Amino acid sequence: MSNIADEMHFKSLGKKSLKDAVKDWEAENEGKKLCDEEWVDLIWRGIGDLDESSLDYISNCKKLSLSSNLIVKVPNLRFSRLEIVSLGRNMIR
Repeated sequence: MSNIADEMHFKSLGKKSLKDAVKDWEAENEGKKLCDEEWVDLIWRGIGDLDESSLDYISNCKKLSLSSNLIVKVPNLRFSRLEIVSLGRNMIR
């Protein structure tokens, strides 16, 4: 998909908070808790809001992929174990 098509697709879905994306992930992966995962993959989730209070849900990860979302601003990620962050194809300014 082109960037314009991506943006149109996400706008039709509406933006989600990180908290909502985590709930969706946990529902799809029955029995697992995202906070226990070392590799957090939240690609194509429509995430637009990375408020600092929601970051606790993913603070245990080593590899964090938030690519292809609607993220505009990234707060300070102070995760002690974090090694890799992927934020490509967002709307970060």
